[in-house]
Amino acid sequence: MTITYPILVFFGLKYFDFQLLAVVLASVLAVKLVIQRKTTSKVFNCILGGGIGLLALSAALNLQIGMLLYPVVMNACMLIVFGASLKWKPCIIERLARLREPDLPPKGVLYTEKVTKVWCAFFVVNMLISLYTALMTPIEVWTLYNGLVAYIAMGLLFLGEWLVRIKVRKRHD
Repeated sequence: MTITYPILVFFGLKYFDFQLLAVVLASVLAVKLVIQRKTTSKVFNCILGGGIGLLALSAALNLQIGMLLYPVVMNACMLIVFGASLKWKPCIIERLARLREPDLPPKGVLYTEKVTKVWCAFFVVNMLISLYTALMTPIEVWTLYNGLVAYIAMGLLFLGEWLVRIKVRKRHD
């Protein structure tokens, strides 16, 4: 649902009552939270809870903007998670790297911290663009950015980091 959220909102706002749509989306997220709460981290459960709260508040106050701010909140939460992991180590990317390479060398740890900082910068930029599209653009632009462009940008960052990692590993092997 996370990936299709902007498309659901776009069609939902065009064809359904906004408050009903917000309640349905909040309910779906609540079911997802209940089903996966024991299998995912507390941080991601809190992020889901934040989304549920935002949608419920949006419905209760009859403010469509709350629904459009969901991607902003998600990026802010990811920024907090990744940023906090730089202070309270190991950083997120190091944790992921150690799944494949438990004996990560010190140079690898430094690299993972740099990658985590790059992701933090990505979340800041993505959050600001999502905020701009929510506040200043038509729903079609919001949907295009948050439902397609942001995912392409994320994929390009994944791909770019993977290519850089290959080059860095070859240099240090």
